Amino acid sequence: MVFKVKFSTFVKVITIIVTAMIIYAISQLVATRDLGNVLIAVALVVIVGYFALQTPLKIALDDSGFTLYKVIGKKRVDFTEISDIKLFNASGTDLRLLGSGGFLGYYGKFSNNEIGSYMSYVGNFKQAFLVTTKQGNNLVFSCENVENLIETVRKHINL
Repeated sequence: MVFKVKFSTFVKVITIIVTAMIIYAISQLVATRDLGNVLIAVALVVIVGYFALQTPLKIALDDSGFTLYKVIGKKRVDFTEISDIKLFNASGTDLRLLGSGGFLGYYGKFSNNEIGSYMSYVGNFKQAFLVTTKQGNNLVFSCENVENLIETVRKHINL
């Protein structure tokens, strides 16, 4: 089964605004023809490129676990690693420690008072689910038909 990661309206708006600002900033930096400014523009391109490559695209479920596919790379979670899976409700006070807080999604290390720190791979928090591993790690993902994914995973891990 494949579940698409959909972006919330907020993520889409933030992505458009930030992209426009970055394009404008790069054009202004390059227009000066100052080597320092050109290097800053190159650094901005590299940083934005890195974030674009981390964008979550889909989750594929198979007989032994699920895999989150990003533009480049993937995150695999085997059923044997999972101790719990449930819907995730962002508290609104979640703190981004490192990563993206809306530009092309929410990914990176976050923290909140309820579950502590967690790794996020989310396009829309209204479709988010929390996976707690047997090692005590918290992972938050999102996809369409999240209830169906949770139900299928729960059957595999006997919850």
